[in-house]
Amino acid sequence: MNDAPQPVAGVVLAGGKSTRMGRDKSLLRVGGTTLLRRTIRVLAGIFDEVLVVADRADRFDALGNVGVVEDLVPDIGPLGGIYTGLKESANPSCFVVACDMPLLGPGAISRQLSIWPAAEVDALVPVVNGRAEPLHSVYAKECLPAIEQQVERGEHRVRALFDVVRVHFWHPGPEDVRSFANVNTPDEWAELMETGGLDPC
Repeated sequence: MNDAPQPVAGVVLAGGKSTRMGRDKSLLRVGGTTLLRRTIRVLAGIFDEVLVVADRADRFDALGNVGVVEDLVPDIGPLGGIYTGLKESANPSCFVVACDMPLLGPGAISRQLSIWPAAEVDALVPVVNGRAEPLHSVYAKECLPAIEQQVERGEHRVRALFDVVRVHFWHPGPEDVRSFANVNTPDEWAELMETGGLDPC
């Protein structure tokens, strides 16, 4: 059952190079499953449509009712993944999240989605510890022309998009902050496993 207040897809970005981690972050194992599968499970409890954007569509098999789509604008980072999710989704907007958030929780996502319809914007972006979180955000298809223009001029920073589309910056409460923790290095992974209450496997 889709609990979103309007048609929204859940999109997981899993096409990163994981250079600093030294291995594919999406396949890190925690709590008896991979980080990617854990993220999909959280999104599937909220959204009727869940997509995984990967650098190659054949990288991930047997993900159930989850569509795996190949990045339409490869090698430009998360901006290309956001663009691909919006283009490929059957819904008018997408909640886009990175696959490297082991503590991602449905509560934070649901509270974010509850703001989305009334905000009447093109993007709903959380701000945590004074920093925008573009990969735990909602984007409407209205962002597509602006992204295409960015790509044409070689501007690949997601945050640059916020200067040219309508954005509402959402400030999560203390109960939601842990959902935004991400990992980029082996040391960060080890620390989060120790402090986050999750068991690596």
